[in-house]
Amino acid sequence: MTRPETLRFVVVVPHRNGAERLHATVQSVVFASGANDALVVVDNASTDGSADILARDFPAVRWWRNDRNHGFAAACNQGASAADSEFLLFLNSDALLPQDALNIFEDFFRRHPEAGQAGARLVSEDGRPQRSTAPAPDFWSESGVRRRVPRGFRDPACAAPVETLVGACVAMPRATFERIGGWDEGFFFYEEDVDLSVRVSQAGHQVWLLPEVTVTHAMGASTRALRLPARLEALRSRFLYIGKHFPLWQCLLLLPARLFSLCLSTLGAILGLVATLGLHRAARLKATLWVVSFVWVVLLMRPRWNLAARG
Repeated sequence: MTRPETLRFVVVVPHRNGAERLHATVQSVVFASGANDALVVVDNASTDGSADILARDFPAVRWWRNDRNHGFAAACNQGASAADSEFLLFLNSDALLPQDALNIFEDFFRRHPEAGQAGARLVSEDGRPQRSTAPAPDFWSESGVRRRVPRGFRDPACAAPVETLVGACVAMPRATFERIGGWDEGFFFYEEDVDLSVRVSQAGHQVWLLPEVTVTHAMGASTRALRLPARLEALRSRFLYIGKHFPLWQCLLLLPARLFSLCLSTLGAILGLVATLGLHRAARLKATLWVVSFVWVVLLMRPRWNLAARG
């Protein structure tokens, strides 16, 4: 018996709720895929029946169904393990893949063996550009001395190495993915894409942006209804990233600096609420988000409050 040919791409789409957006995403991947590509949708315990609906419409798609929400990074790793392939592409369930994307990524990796990760140019549904890359966090950005993403920062206009990619659409050779150990499942949501890019670079590979691949991305669609838990999850992920990648002495200096910054932001939000006499809805929402965030950190980031608890 001859050994089956290894797939070219396995496209992994982590998903939780939102059948309409997932339908458009899956359809875009189907149009972009060849006979030697596979699509794996990892459903993180959706409560709207979207997995059942889409499974009927796309019987050729491979489905991985979790009984609870394991988070974005874990879902990516599950999907990557579902089938063997030379390359992997991770795509948000609110993103649309252009028809030539897989061919462009494949050609790029074959011409640039030093590349360990490549990402797409992201645009919103109305065509406006979204940030697709960012400098990696460092001590000065995390201490608040300077902005991590400087004002006026722009993504490269042509293919170029970058420090980190936004994880809405990233491709990797499987060999690189396995060498660095895949996505870090300690990150439930947020910062996992930054961590992945940093580890690719630490392993001696380059991270690239390919603007010729333009992906439409409905940024924030998956967490819009969970604004407060998402805020807390972002805080938790930031502390986790600092603890993982920064030396101990920097962590010890950054902890009080981050707490002081959080305290100032909370105080500012409260003063804004008082100034508007509590009549302005945006001021009430902002104050609520900052006060709860501050209390959550003071209470040592109680796990029942953030996104992971909503699984």
